[in-house]
Amino acid sequence: KMDEVRQATSKEKKTDETKQLDRRARKTRKAIQNALMQLSVDKRINEITVTDVTQVADINRSTFYLHYNSVYEVLADIEQSSTDTMLEIVNKYDPVQLPLNPYPLLKALTEEADANPAFMRFISDSKISTTFLPKLKKCFIDRLVARVMGKFPDSDENFLKVTVTFMTGGVMDVYVAWLRSEDPMPLEDLCKYAATIVSQGYANIISSIVG
Repeated sequence: KMDEVRQATSKEKKTDETKQLDRRARKTRKAIQNALMQLSVDKRINEITVTDVTQVADINRSTFYLHYNSVYEVLADIEQSSTDTMLEIVNKYDPVQLPLNPYPLLKALTEEADANPAFMRFISDSKISTTFLPKLKKCFIDRLVARVMGKFPDSDENFLKVTVTFMTGGVMDVYVAWLRSEDPMPLEDLCKYAATIVSQGYANIISSIVG
């Protein structure tokens, strides 16, 4: 029995150590990502070096290479984690009703951005965001189309794609412009205007698509 207790204690100790290492690794990766996002405000991705990132993140090069092989891999990680976070939020809302009232979604996305100032500035001021945002938009559109088709499998998918791309593109472009504005209007007003514009034609269009 004593051996079993020792083994159990040893396993618990290893589990705790693993959790500590995981937390430390996540913290380091986050610092590296934040450093790249900060640097991207003034530099293009091909102008940012590993040395730049390590200096801003306050780590050494060996620590950087424990987590990433290049600054491009860091950027890919930022893009993937940001996309995953956005899609996780989007999944909470009804895709058919969303364009009629985008406020809850945009509010949730804004709160997420507010919780990460480095990412907020990355979206609004980064020299890299011009290539990242179209990827984010495509993921958003693909997910919405897939969810609507899942609910209404007999829908006209091509017509749906055009509609969702048109509607989503407009709302997202307005939202990004709002993020970048030095004197933004209240988010509630932005969403009210966007919802009014979208809903003018959306209800009839979506009805014809899903039957």
